Amino acid sequence: MSKINLFKIDESKHKDFIDNLKEKIAFIENKVLEDNQGEKYRFSFYKTEEKIDKEISWNWILCEFNQPSLTRKTQPKAVLVIENKGNMYSVTFGSAFFLVDKFCDRNFAFNIARRMEYKEIKTTTLLSPNMQRNKNISTYINYENLEFDSGESFAKLKAKLNLDKYSNELIGETVEFGNSIKFDLKVPNLENICELLRFIKIVLNKEEVYKIPVFNNVTDKELQERLENNLYSMFEENVNNNNVSISELDIIGVTEIFNNQDTTIELWCNR
Repeated sequence: MSKINLFKIDESKHKDFIDNLKEKIAFIENKVLEDNQGEKYRFSFYKTEEKIDKEISWNWILCEFNQPSLTRKTQPKAVLVIENKGNMYSVTFGSAFFLVDKFCDRNFAFNIARRMEYKEIKTTTLLSPNMQRNKNISTYINYENLEFDSGESFAKLKAKLNLDKYSNELIGETVEFGNSIKFDLKVPNLENICELLRFIKIVLNKEEVYKIPVFNNVTDKELQERLENNLYSMFEENVNNNNVSISELDIIGVTEIFNNQDTTIELWCNR
């Protein structure tokens, strides 16, 4: 069994995504597979070039006691890009989710999450922008409900699927939703990734089981302009207020990234 961290790439960012990948990591090879339904899937594989071992930062203390210096291997990364019928998906390996997250369709994972059935909720991360603590992680034991307060939205959900409702030959019961979806793929290979994408398309055609609120991008141009003008006005009114707070927690893909608070920040505006 292998964990598959699956993103869907935003339709408007396909070219930018591929250009960024080619700039950051090495392209290896293309493959094309056809599934049992006659659908074709194009796979493109990228990975980091092999790098020389890197010295650790605390070799000085080893030197003080006449010990040999140590090195560590840089963390490898790889990205698999899948294209099918105009859609683009990506599976990330290692810490490559940092290369993909900003190009992903942020509605994709929770559109799936609303349509799946669970037997147990393990962890939720809720976003509450109007509160002093704007992200809150909760873990549960023997818990089956999805609860939230007014004004809250989900940033991450980890749960166990009710596999009686699904074919259990493809995936395990644990699944995580954030900006991506992490599945346990029972037999990891390209053919089963095709099957996984077919399974996702079937789920998307089902009715919603849960109402899961998430924050979305503002697409209305008039509303965008009004919100930006309000933001600039707030900057002008608080020009001497230099208190900028950064969320202590971010979700990148389905990974919790805890931010340090010991940083100095300069905020620049277009105007």
